[in-house]
This record gives sequence, structure tokens and C-alpha cells, in this order.
Amino acid sequence: QGIDVGPVIAGVLPYTHPLFTDAGKCLILVEGTHDKEVLGKYLQHTASRLNVKIVRVSDLTHAPSGNNSDKQMVDYIKKNFGPLAIRAALGGIRIVLDNTVSDSQAKGISSGLNSSFDSFGIKGSKGDLIKVTCLSQCPANPELDETFRGIERFLPTKLVTDACSTGGITLAKATKNGKLIYTLPPSDKDLFESRAKTMITKKFCSKKNILEEDTQFLARIFSDS
Repeated sequence: QGIDVGPVIAGVLPYTHPLFTDAGKCLILVEGTHDKEVLGKYLQHTASRLNVKIVRVSDLTHAPSGNNSDKQMVDYIKKNFGPLAIRAALGGIRIVLDNTVSDSQAKGISSGLNSSFDSFGIKGSKGDLIKVTCLSQCPANPELDETFRGIERFLPTKLVTDACSTGGITLAKATKNGKLIYTLPPSDKDLFESRAKTMITKKFCSKKNILEEDTQFLARIFSDS
């Protein structure tokens, strides 16, 4: 059911902002396809799965994500502080920002959303209805170092290393504090993005039985502690 924006004039239907669809559900806004598929699979195994709608910015704009999808996401949020604040009141929102988004950008987004929320006089706790999470601030799999820049860093080590091996990528290894750590060589970055990352997503999303060890790092993205 759309938001009422006034009477229909000359047979023209009122415009409903894409953010207002499925208004009773908590909206989770993510950057890319891999984020959407992996987090969607994770959320299928949580108690809140029936009350969540997960979307990419490109789902809302119908525009290709391109190579600067993180920038497109930040730009979209800044242009839609008002609708996002209203959407938060309708069911809550959680924005999951990519690793490439800086702390200052994340703080600016939180500030803008909170200000819009206040300006509309919306009732309810901002802390409960608006949540902004930056992947760079979430504790990830310590066996995969910072060369892994996306959602794959929150997945089990074996799943990632097996996909890389199948994709023809030889990961570098190092030992730190007695633990083996994997590094993605710069020369294989393009191959990883074009091939291995898709394989990782498919392997995770095709799992029939999701165990706690499969999601222990993904769970931290949704932890508010």
C-alpha cells in the first residue's frame, strides 16, 4: 500500500517512493549483489526473517551499479534523507555500508538521518528505528586479512579458500600470533572480483544446512553491542 500523496488528477496515479514498499518490514539497504545474496541467506536463518526486506540501491533506482556502487549508495542516501527517515518510522531501517566508506561518511549519514527524523517529529526511538553499520567497523574473520574487502571476509575460511583455489587464485599465507592468515595477492584482485567472489557467494547461498560456525561473523554485522 502506497503513501497517500494527494488526489489522482486526470487519471494520473499518485507517486509512491520505492522506499515505501513493504512498509511494515525493516528495510536493510546494502551496496552490492553479493551483500544482498549472502546477507539474505543469513537472514533466512534468523527469527526476524519474515519482517525484513533487503535491497540494493540499484533495486530502488533501476540503474546499473557500475564500478562505483559504494559512491552511488552514499549519494543516494544523502539525496533521500527525508524518505529514509519516514521509512524508518514505518518499519525501521538498517544501512550496511561497504568497507570503502570512510568513518566520516558513515557519521555524516547517521547525522543526516537523525536530523531528518527529528525534523519530521516522528515518534519513536531513533536508536531502535535507524541503524547504520559500516563493514570496516565490524569484527570480521581474523583468518582473512584486509585484502579481502567485501562480504566474503565475514564467511568461513575454508569456503573462501576453496573458492579461490577453484578459481585459480593462490592465496599468500602468513602466521600471526600462532594463527594462519590468508592474503589476496594484488595481481589476483581482478580475477577474484570477476570469478572467485561469485563462486564464494554461490557456495554459501547453496548450503542447505547453515551452522553457527557458518554465520558467526555475519552475525556481528547485525550486533548492536
